Amino acid sequence: MPIYTNKYSVLDQKMPNNKPNTNTQSSIAIIGAGWLGMPLAEHLSTQNWNIQLTKTTPEDVANLAQEGWQICQYQLGDSLPPSLHYSDIAFLNIPPRRKHFTPEKFVTNMCKLIDQLAQNGINKVLMISTTSVYGELSGDIVDTHCVAPNTESGKAHVIIEQHLRATFLEHATIIRPAGLIGGKRHPINTLAGRTELTSPNNVVNLIHRDDLINIITAIINQAFWGKTCHLAAPDHPQRKDYYPWCAEQLQLTKPTFISNENSTENTGKVINSQSLLEELSVNLRYPSPYDMLPNKTT
Repeated sequence: MPIYTNKYSVLDQKMPNNKPNTNTQSSIAIIGAGWLGMPLAEHLSTQNWNIQLTKTTPEDVANLAQEGWQICQYQLGDSLPPSLHYSDIAFLNIPPRRKHFTPEKFVTNMCKLIDQLAQNGINKVLMISTTSVYGELSGDIVDTHCVAPNTESGKAHVIIEQHLRATFLEHATIIRPAGLIGGKRHPINTLAGRTELTSPNNVVNLIHRDDLINIITAIINQAFWGKTCHLAAPDHPQRKDYYPWCAEQLQLTKPTFISNENSTENTGKVINSQSLLEELSVNLRYPSPYDMLPNKTT
């Protein structure tokens, strides 16, 4: 498998949690080779994995096939392509559409996909979920917290998580990342110049794509199955401090926040990933959002 053209940040291949896979027969199906799945594939291709990818359009399939990747077309709701059958691991990263999101259809199709994976010989599943399953909970949030979704996406992901767990039992691990950033992606791109933003005292919960990829790699290589965990950088600055700073660094118009003197103690939820990082022996590359300014790469 040739290494994909390096459009992404280079991950540290020598970190203890990224010990190369020594079984050359191991295979992983990355269902959803997009902003996260493609650099994950690039990373795992250096560790002797037989990688199968999916994309939703024939143009993307043709382009990546030309570059040497094993890839097939798949859209959520389709039948599972035969080339994905009997993979050792399936990695699921299929976020709901931001526009025209239909919760019932999303849940039905995700559960259908999970059933098809089980019926076609997939051994283990690693799925990306979301911290939106915690809704408006406040304070320190650890892995043992009960979910309390208050959005359609959060409620949908709780149902999908439950179906995955019931289907694959201890052979599935679920990761709930906080706000994902990396490359060009960063909240300041949409917040710059806005006025009267709410929740000035709430802290930010962010995680860099490179750190998530290192966590995924550690989970796979350490056989960290049967877990449900969440992930965020340990530094949590307040919104009113962090986003104006980002704008200043990038020479953008600073966002402004409404004055809310009655909620100075309310900082929202704080996603605490300390136990996961300790258990996997992972050191984050970007432990603070102040290290995560956007750049001009993909």
